[in-house]
Amino acid sequence: MVKQKSKDFGKSGFDKSCFGKKDFGKKGFVFILDSVIALILVVAVISISGFMISKSNNAESTTGVVAGDILAALDNSGRLALLDNSTIVSNLNSFVPSKYDWKISVDCKNSAGINYGGLSSKKDVFVAERFFATDSDYCLARLYLWLK
Repeated sequence: MVKQKSKDFGKSGFDKSCFGKKDFGKKGFVFILDSVIALILVVAVISISGFMISKSNNAESTTGVVAGDILAALDNSGRLALLDNSTIVSNLNSFVPSKYDWKISVDCKNSAGINYGGLSSKKDVFVAERFFATDSDYCLARLYLWLK
């Protein structure tokens, strides 16, 4: 005769080895706590990443940096110190990206300055300033830059 094993369903009527048991115990609590912490971390990483991506792709926020870099390139190459209108304008046409319009003014203490270009009626005009010295004078260059 073959003996059959009987299952003890206990008072609740459920098999303790199946998923239908009522008491998860400490393992269930740790699992749920771990899931909640993981969810919070995922939401935080996605939120911060979205903010940083939107901030870094803003073309208007980089316009002021571009203007400063262009003036630095003109100064470091020695072209600003020449105070030659045609040289500065031709270099600006090659340095300034095509999506920007610009105006430059150079004011010197003891000599005539340069003023080329017109300002936009748009409200988002960025200005970069740079002091530089020539052989006999010191000057302030201002580059106005805005999106077309």
